[in-house]
Amino acid sequence: MFTSCMLLRETLALFRDAPDIVAGPEHQTARDALVLRIETCLADSEARSAHPAIALARERWNAVSFLRVDPEERRIEVVADGVWVRGWIKVDYPATDDMRHQITERYERAIAALPTLTGQIFIAHRIDGLDYAAVGDRFGLSEGEIERRIVDALTAIAKAVRDQ
Repeated sequence: MFTSCMLLRETLALFRDAPDIVAGPEHQTARDALVLRIETCLADSEARSAHPAIALARERWNAVSFLRVDPEERRIEVVADGVWVRGWIKVDYPATDDMRHQITERYERAIAALPTLTGQIFIAHRIDGLDYAAVGDRFGLSEGEIERRIVDALTAIAKAVRDQ
């Protein structure tokens, strides 16, 4: 639930902050309807009260530094001998250094595996910090084509980092 709510909030922010990027003016009615549905879903989620076991878990875990339950958490799983509450376990950095190194390697391999032009466009935008218009000028492409190439690159990189 927490991840879903966060995703909905991020989507809502994108719709509000960059409405023309999300959908052109011809889709304004559909976009507005979707915004309303997201707002309703978030309001319903926030209105639902959490299971008492979640409050108990938060209280117990508050005393230790390596466990926590998100403030917006609402999901539980009832089993024969109790209730499972979703939470987080903190892993100290020394244990994650190797994982971070592996992810960085996957990320670099994924960028290297992109089609040449897409990789150059991605690097110009993400590494060199150029906006879409400047990248488009550099490569002689429209901002829309630059945006599509960036989306393609991000999709490929996310898949490669996740699947390797």
